Amino acid sequence: MSTDFYLCYSDKMTQIGSKPFANLSLPETLPQHMAAYAKLVGFIPANPMSCKVVELGCSRGGNLLPIAAFNPNCQCIGVDTVDAEVAEANAHVKAAELNNVSFRSTDLKSFKEDNIDYLICHGVYSWVDEETRRSICRIARECLSPQGLVYLSFDTNPGWHLKGLVRDILQFGKGLYPKIDPSGSSPLGGAKKVIGWLEQGFKAKSESPYTLSMLREFQILASIDAPTIEKEYLEGNHNAFYLSDFIRTTTEAGLSFLGDMRSFIRNFRILPPEV
Repeated sequence: MSTDFYLCYSDKMTQIGSKPFANLSLPETLPQHMAAYAKLVGFIPANPMSCKVVELGCSRGGNLLPIAAFNPNCQCIGVDTVDAEVAEANAHVKAAELNNVSFRSTDLKSFKEDNIDYLICHGVYSWVDEETRRSICRIARECLSPQGLVYLSFDTNPGWHLKGLVRDILQFGKGLYPKIDPSGSSPLGGAKKVIGWLEQGFKAKSESPYTLSMLREFQILASIDAPTIEKEYLEGNHNAFYLSDFIRTTTEAGLSFLGDMRSFIRNFRILPPEV
């Protein structure tokens, strides 16, 4: 697989359907990329050009639709619990005239689909309860084909400890946000004001390692989009995991850990052409 294909995939995803998508596409979840990594670590996957791809937590289809468009011989299925987002995804399917992808509104705890070759679950595992995490592992164990692969992302400790501290601060103040921003229809307006105040406060302090680290987190937070702030910092349920704990949990569920796809993609361009 060439770097040109990687770049083309990143560009193409904004051109599908009647209007541009937000930048929701994840190159590491492309079946060709998953297959390339699997082969490098000694696993022979299903043919990525002709396979069944399922995405759990597909939202409006910003990731799965480009996969379907680039792989017309693949059967692609998106699953989410939000009816409105599933309806929007199916509207994009119709607008793009794709006949190899569909989206369903289904609870993960009851989801069943046979012979999945590539299972994608991004931005879900850390944001659901333990029962749903077990359901994700069950789907991977029971529904993957013999050559099946699963891409499963999660927030990782110890790296998430600092973000977790910021999240705890914002969670602690949630009851005050309507008073801070009475005109707001959600806690987001009040939270963004608090973020600005804290950023200014840390700027005024001495440049200790702790202060600089916290300042950097609040500067990042001030620059990211509203939906990300709401999802990662204001929603009630969140869990970060050590890699060793994640591997133990998935192994107990009957799965085998192959490696870190995101690190592979970051280093993709330095690989020699024969790879």
